[in-house]
Amino acid sequence: FTITNVDTDVKSVEVFNGNVSLGFAEQIDGVWTFTASRSDSVGVAARALDTTDLNEGDNTLTVKVTDAAGNTSTSGELTVTLDTNLAQPVIDLNSGSDTGNSNEDNLTNDATATFTITNVDSDVKSVEVFNGDVSLGLAKQIDGVWTFTASPSDSVGVDLKSLSTAGLNEGENTLTVKVTDAAGNTSTSGELTVTLDTNLAQPVIDLSSGSDTGDSNEDNLTNDATATFTITNVDTDVKSVEVFNGNVSLGFAEQIDGVWTFTASRSDSVGVAARALDTTDLNEGDNTLTVKVTDAAGNTSTSGELTVTLDTNLAQPVIDLNSGSDTGNSNEDNLTNDATATFTITNVDSDVKSVEVFNGDVSLGLAKQIDGVWTFTA
Repeated sequence: FTITNVDTDVKSVEVFNGNVSLGFAEQIDGVWTFTASRSDSVGVAARALDTTDLNEGDNTLTVKVTDAAGNTSTSGELTVTLDTNLAQPVIDLNSGSDTGNSNEDNLTNDATATFTITNVDSDVKSVEVFNGDVSLGLAKQIDGVWTFTASPSDSVGVDLKSLSTAGLNEGENTLTVKVTDAAGNTSTSGELTVTLDTNLAQPVIDLSSGSDTGDSNEDNLTNDATATFTITNVDTDVKSVEVFNGNVSLGFAEQIDGVWTFTASRSDSVGVAARALDTTDLNEGDNTLTVKVTDAAGNTSTSGELTVTLDTNLAQPVIDLNSGSDTGNSNEDNLTNDATATFTITNVDSDVKSVEVFNGDVSLGLAKQIDGVWTFTA
């Protein structure tokens, strides 16, 4: 403290807190000053230097001066507030920004996540958020609640440091809060580790080779309505793999021995009624399949389309003795004297690849398609 308006013949300047003497001021280079302290400030035991701390809260100070003639004069009151206490703040990821499996896992896919700072004293003037040693910016008090939203730029378009913030980093972020009150006290929170995960690989769905019944394992043609599919390029933190046919969900894949697989079925494949295992048959004809994966942070990624053709229908063929080989009374009596007779096979679907002729259980061979007509000559 500085005491002014002191006559030159003053010999003592005593400082009081209420009725309690805190000690005597000193004149240094012509200026009377007083520093509150628990002990003698210069190591001298003289009473003129002994002082006592101020009290926490309001202190009502006065000064009594005495001159060489014994005259005394007392100053007016000075109220000084001593504030040395400051609560430790707590920072937490806002539940609306925690996109993980729970509101307590501090996992988010939002680089502009919002945080709430609690246990903040009412006289706090600034709340600064740090990521490690890097300041992300200053929180704002809205309706009595201190909040901070990470953002690469000023969130309200005002170029004030109190509103400017920076985004989180991909991966783990170690956040702390430093609060400063009106008296200049500071307090720092404990660390909050928040994981930012915005990346998710695009999965790939493929018809299992065991279910591809076409000419090759790559033609995605099957006669199996309960075909099995393999989903690859799935990140390790993926929690669900949902298979769609167009806009219709067929159900959820399962991870077995580290491999995501999906088997279409009219009913639960293991007799459990959980939705995670419920699936639906493929449709006859073309099916446009996609996969949507979701990870622990709530990120989603959708595969490209896989067109799979389900063909379970095949017309019943008709075999007939060629009229040129029927030597009986009519072309319909199926009587011939030609051991190498020719037969015509009709009602054959356009996608038929082989036509095999049998005599009882004995295969006679394969018919040939000539000019669009299937014929067989014994």
